[in-house]
Amino acid sequence: MGFPTSPWGLLSHFLTFHLLRLGSAEFRVVGPGRPLLATMGQDVVLPCHLSPEVDAQRLEIRWIRYLVSETVHLYQHGADQYGEQMKEYAGRTELARDGLSRGSLDLRISGLRPSDDGQYVCTVQDAASYGEAVVELKVAAMGSVPLLSLEAYEDGGIRVVCRSAGWYPTPEMLWKDGSGQHLPSVSLRRSPDERGLFEIQDVIIVSGKGDGKVSCMVRNSRLEQEQASSLHISAPFFHNARPWMAALGVLLVLSVVSAALSAYLFRRKAEFRVVGPGRPLLATMGQDVVLPCHLSPEVDAQRLEIRWIRYLVSETVHPYQHGADQYDEQMEEYIGRTELARDGLSRGSLDLRISGLRPSDDGQYVCTVQDAASYGEAVVQLKVAAMGSVPLLSLEAYEDGGIRVVCRSAGWYPTPEMLWKDGSGQHLPSVSLRRSPDERGLFEIQDVIIVSGKGDGKVSCMVRNSRLEQEQASSLHISAPFFHNARPWMAALGVLLVLSVVSAALSAYLFRRKVVLSRVLGKRGAELEEQSALLEQRDAALKQRDAALGEQAALLEEQDAALRQQAALLEQRDAALKQRDAALGQQAALLEQRDAALRNREAKLEQRPAAPGMGNLGPNMSDPEPRMKSMKHARRERIQKNLPYHKKFSSNY
Repeated sequence: MGFPTSPWGLLSHFLTFHLLRLGSAEFRVVGPGRPLLATMGQDVVLPCHLSPEVDAQRLEIRWIRYLVSETVHLYQHGADQYGEQMKEYAGRTELARDGLSRGSLDLRISGLRPSDDGQYVCTVQDAASYGEAVVELKVAAMGSVPLLSLEAYEDGGIRVVCRSAGWYPTPEMLWKDGSGQHLPSVSLRRSPDERGLFEIQDVIIVSGKGDGKVSCMVRNSRLEQEQASSLHISAPFFHNARPWMAALGVLLVLSVVSAALSAYLFRRKAEFRVVGPGRPLLATMGQDVVLPCHLSPEVDAQRLEIRWIRYLVSETVHPYQHGADQYDEQMEEYIGRTELARDGLSRGSLDLRISGLRPSDDGQYVCTVQDAASYGEAVVQLKVAAMGSVPLLSLEAYEDGGIRVVCRSAGWYPTPEMLWKDGSGQHLPSVSLRRSPDERGLFEIQDVIIVSGKGDGKVSCMVRNSRLEQEQASSLHISAPFFHNARPWMAALGVLLVLSVVSAALSAYLFRRKVVLSRVLGKRGAELEEQSALLEQRDAALKQRDAALGEQAALLEEQDAALRQQAALLEQRDAALKQRDAALGQQAALLEQRDAALRNREAKLEQRPAAPGMGNLGPNMSDPEPRMKSMKHARRERIQKNLPYHKKFSSNY
C-alpha cells in the first residue's frame, strides 16, 4: 500500500495517538452493575449514585441515551432543564429530588415503551470533575394467547396457522405434536406494529399420520414466560373428510381451543422433571461451553432418549438414544463439536459440551428427555460474545468547518455500540454510523464525527460490548494549527515538520534496511562464489572427459577403418582363391580325363599282342607299366605341391 498523496493524508497517518486521561475526580458515579428488567407500561427507576455520598444539588446531572447521545433528562443550576430533552421523554421523566443531597441521582421513567429499551448514561460534572455510569434497561411485553386457525387442505394434510401479537422483544414460536416432539414449520413471519410490539405468525402442515394433536407455544426469552394453545384434529377431518364433517370438526376444534387456554395439554405429568440453569449462559467465541441440564429427582438417564435441539429451527444438535450417540440426525454445524457427559448420566446429568464456540451458536437450546411413558424439557439460553479490536482513528479530510474523524473497529459479537466524547467527557453526536457482519458473523463498526476547533481538540472513540460489559477505546488530540482556520504559513510549517519527521523516519528505516541487506547480500555473494568455483571445477572435469571420449572415438574410427581395409583385402584374397580353386578344379578334371585316356591306352596296349622283334626294345619300350607309374607319380606330386598352399590360404581367410 502506498503513501497518501496529500499533506493532510500524511498528517492523518503519522499523528500520535494517546489515551485521554480524565482529571482526578472528587467522586465516582456508580450504576446498578446489572441490567434492569421491566414490563411495558410500568414505571421504572434507573438507579445511579455518587461514591462517596456527595451533595449533588449544585452539580450538573445529565441522563442520556447511550448510542444517540441525546438528552433524556437534564438537571442544571439546581433545576430541571427541558430545552434539550428528547421529545419521546417529554412529561415522562422525573429526577428524585429528595435523594440529591445524599448523592442519589435516580431517574424515574413512567409508562415504559419498547423504544425505551437500551442503555442510558448517567453523567455528573462540575467545574473540576466528571464521572459517568452506564445503566442498561431491558423492556419486555407478553403478547396474546396464540390463535390457531385451520385454513385449507395442503400437501396431503391440513394447513394450520398460529398467530399472536403484542410481544417485545421479538418472540420465538415452537410447534409440538401429541408426544412432545418438535414439528418443523413452513413459513415463520415476524413484524412490528406502530407501537414497536411484534406480531408473530407461523404455519405447519398437519398430516393424519399421528394422533392429530398439535400445540403452538410463543415464548418471551427475556421474561422466560410463554403462551400456548393446543388442538386435536380427528382422522375424519383430513383431506378425505366430507364438508359437513369438516364443519362439525371446526366447531369441535374451536371448543377444544377455548378449553385449552387454561391448560397446557402438551405437557404430560412425568416421573421426572428436566431442570435447566434458570439463567442465560455467557461464553466467549472460540471457547468451550457446557450447557447444564439435569433430572429432578436424580434418575438414571442411560436408557432414556436425550435430545438437544435448537429452539427455533427444531433441528438436532446432539441425539442420544439406546445407550449411544446417534449422529445421523445431527446438524452439520455441530458435527465433531458436541459431547454428552457420559459420566453423569447415571446421576441424571444431561450436560452437553460444545467446543470452539461460533457466533452462529448464539441462541436458545432445548434439552428434551423422554421414555415410553414420560417426557420433559428445559430451555437453556447461550449468549456468545466476542471482543473486537482497539478502535482505529483516522483523520480523513476537512469538512463543514472542521476535521472529519473516522473510528473503525472489527471482530465484535453481538452488534457493538460506539460512543464519542470530547476532552471534558461530553458526548459528541455522530454523523454516519455503520455496522456490517463479516463471513464469520462478527461485526465491524464504523462511525464519523466532525471535530471543530472550538474545544481543546481532544476526542475519544469508545466501542462497547454490552453483553460482556467491556469496551475498547482510543483517543487523540488535534492541535489548533491543524484546523481549517490556521494561517497558510503555519499549515505549511506543519506540513514541513511532518514531512521532516517522515523523511527522517524513512531515512533511518532505509539505512537500517541497507545494512541488513548488505549483510545478507555479502553472505549470499560468498555462497554464490563457492557455487561458481564448484561449477567451474565441474566444467573442467566435463571438458577433460569430453576430450578423452573424443580421443577414444578417433581411435575407434581408425580401428574401424583398418578393419574395413582388412575385410576388403580378405574379400579380394577370397575371390583370388576361388578363381585358383576353379582353375585347379579344371586342371584336375583335365588330368582325370588324361588319366582315363592313358588307362584306356594302357588297356589297349595290354590287349595288343607283342610284335615280333619287340622283345629287346628295352625296359621302357617293352613294358609300359613303369612309364605310366612314373607319370602318375609326377602328377600326384604336382597336385600335392599346390594343395598345401591352397589349404593354408583357406584357413587364414
